[in-house]
Amino acid sequence: MAPSLGVEVIAIDVRDAADIECDVSAFARSPNSGLIVTGSALTIVHRNLIINLAAQHRLPTVISNAFSLPAAT
Repeated sequence: MAPSLGVEVIAIDVRDAADIECDVSAFARSPNSGLIVTGSALTIVHRNLIINLAAQHRLPTVISNAFSLPAAT
């Protein structure tokens, strides 16, 4: 469906906070970009970082419902 709408989906494999910062910053440099964040242990643990980076770069963001689960301590 994405190609028919003229949208390119790029999956990234992040392993830590540094990867998240690097990849979100790279998306921010691309015109008309945004984020779709899936629920995983890594994204839940780093959810505040992801939210702050998305806001800082003004990236439209879609976040999984699992994102609202309590972060691991």
